[in-house]
Amino acid sequence: MSAPLDTSAVQTLPPFDPTFADVSYAELSHGRTGYRIFGEERPGGASIVCMHGIGWWSFCFDEFAASVAAAGHRCLIFDFFGRGSSAVPSTPYAPGLFVEQTRELLDHIGWRHPVHLVGISMGGAIATHFTVTYPDRVASVTLLAPAVTPVDMPFVARLALMPYIGSLLFALVGQRSMLKRLRELRCADDILRSDDRPELVNALIERMEWAILNKPGYPTAFHSTMASFDFAGECPIVKLNSGRYVFRL
Repeated sequence: MSAPLDTSAVQTLPPFDPTFADVSYAELSHGRTGYRIFGEERPGGASIVCMHGIGWWSFCFDEFAASVAAAGHRCLIFDFFGRGSSAVPSTPYAPGLFVEQTRELLDHIGWRHPVHLVGISMGGAIATHFTVTYPDRVASVTLLAPAVTPVDMPFVARLALMPYIGSLLFALVGQRSMLKRLRELRCADDILRSDDRPELVNALIERMEWAILNKPGYPTAFHSTMASFDFAGECPIVKLNSGRYVFRL
């Protein structure tokens, strides 16, 4: 869905706290959303909203958010439904769910002005959908390895995403398959030169193993997201037209 990112400057991550003690929560229409705000409102400062990918959650933006705050801006990072500290609602995990989660969260914290969106992988696709839906609330969009172009999927992956039979197949072997892929690839499909940074990879695997094994509903939410996004077909296409970003659905 996206190319591996060059994260060579990052060697490891802070210790993982599965209690999410530093997270604030907002009760939204589909459940609780965990979020953190870095920085304070300052004259001339910007408001930046970060959107993570399909598997990880907001921890991947910790260092970036701290840098944004140090530069005099505010940065909101949050966990999409089914990930990290947020709830796992029983609903299709389609783009609209995450778009409305973002909008409701911005309303909750009082950010009704245009914000700068930063989306990585699936978060890039959600950023485009959000911009199409609420263009007056977006100041700019930055896409990092975005999942906005068609990708080829092997037959087994397409089978797992088929209605009914896909859900049954994933319920039987999905969790085991996710763990096997995680431990065999060791994040090589997510970050470049992963073999050179074993501490970082181990920290990522620790977090993902926790999600797969200990967050109730995470594998199901992951599968529903895969089945509800048109990763193999036509996703929003980004074009630059007269100096502005335009998206085609």
